[in-house]
Amino acid sequence: MLRGFDHEAYSHLAQASIRMEEGKSVRFSGSSQSLEEELPPVSYNGVFFLIGMMVILFIGAMTQGDFSRTLRLMGWRDPVTKAYTIMLTTPIFFEMLFHPLDRLVKDHPRVRALLHNLHRHAPYLIITGLVMLLMRIENVFDVPFNEWLGYDLTPIVYSIEGNIVPDIQEALRTGWMDTAMVTVYVGLYALLHVGCIFGFSLSGNTEMVKKFTFTWCGVYLAALPFYLFVPVNEVWVTSSLHCDLYGWNEASGILYTNCDDTSGYIHAIASINNCFPSLHNAFAWALPFLFWKTGHKRAGNLTAIFASLVTLSTVYLAIHWLTDIAAGILLAWIITHYAVRINYTIQPSLKITDVEWIDKEATIESE
Repeated sequence: MLRGFDHEAYSHLAQASIRMEEGKSVRFSGSSQSLEEELPPVSYNGVFFLIGMMVILFIGAMTQGDFSRTLRLMGWRDPVTKAYTIMLTTPIFFEMLFHPLDRLVKDHPRVRALLHNLHRHAPYLIITGLVMLLMRIENVFDVPFNEWLGYDLTPIVYSIEGNIVPDIQEALRTGWMDTAMVTVYVGLYALLHVGCIFGFSLSGNTEMVKKFTFTWCGVYLAALPFYLFVPVNEVWVTSSLHCDLYGWNEASGILYTNCDDTSGYIHAIASINNCFPSLHNAFAWALPFLFWKTGHKRAGNLTAIFASLVTLSTVYLAIHWLTDIAAGILLAWIITHYAVRINYTIQPSLKITDVEWIDKEATIESE
């Protein structure tokens, strides 16, 4: 058994190892050096961005109805949606509580190292959460804005595909498949992405955190103009079982009851015409693309299986057209192509610095 073990020295050495892996210089001046001197400052700017975006979201939601409806539109309704809304803000609140938490675990070096890794990557997590809140704001305004535009591109997509998706749903429809596909579309999809970003952060894998953040933000920001100016309704909306808009088929909206219902947890994430391109498919396939393009073939193959299940779920649940799926996967490939070739740093102030291109050969890592 070791005697006189210095927990502070252990923590300092662990942190130094992480910094060297990230290509940062480390200067040792004795084990008594305070670990806080090696840590970046707390990212308080995220709080101000969060307050501003929540104010915009609240004002936008208030234009759609009364106060209770406003809270529902903001994601404060059923337990699943509340958990999702809270999750988006956890990086910001974590930063606010970082110093008390750090003092709480100061005698537990391994836990403290994990806490410090989260703190180092907090700016990336905050940016990702803020982009997700931007999606929430867009969902509030989306349908009214498209009604104001006065055109609908769903008939064009239907003229290309017809009832292929409803026919696939009818051929595969069983009770256990309903449960399985809802679980994949809602649960597995979310857990896979949350697990990856927090796993990369906790393990100190800064490069993958950067690639994931760039991909997540890039995919949504690239899709946003299409959601605003290329309105395409989901497949189930064209069914005579739920809506009076089209009546082209009898596809079942397994996640929905009718076109005017906004009480479900899915509406906290997307409106019924956030269809082209498919974000579910873009985000799902972005993970295997990232792993494959960085040389992690086994991780890429495993996440490709999950991505395939997500693609199947979007068809089975009559949410996306095949055109949406193809566009989403293509978008994921394009964004990840640049994600593995660009380096950058998000400072605690949330300012992006040190942007540079990486040689193609340098993006491939051994597994």
